[in-house]
Formats: sequence, C-alpha cells, structure tokens
Amino acid sequence: MCADILPLIEIHIIYWTTVVFYWYFRYRISLNKSPGVYFLKWYLDLE
Repeated sequence: MCADILPLIEIHIIYWTTVVFYWYFRYRISLNKSPGVYFLKWYLDLE
C-alpha cells in the first residue's frame, strides 16, 4: 500500500515545488527585472 502511495506523494511535491518556483520567478522578474534574470541565468548555468 505504502509503495503505491509514495510515488504519488513525490509527484505532488515535485509538481507544487515547480508551480511555486514558477510563480516566484514571474513575480521577481516582474518586480525587478535584473536580479530575477541574473539569478535565472546563474541557475541555468549550474545545470
């Protein structure tokens, strides 16, 4: 039972984390373009 539920919980965590980061970045970029874009470029360079 637990083995079936765990992947669903992980998917929910990944999904909501992505949603929160997406809206946070949109807010930051709209609020003050340069730090948001700079951080986004820095984050993408890590990949």
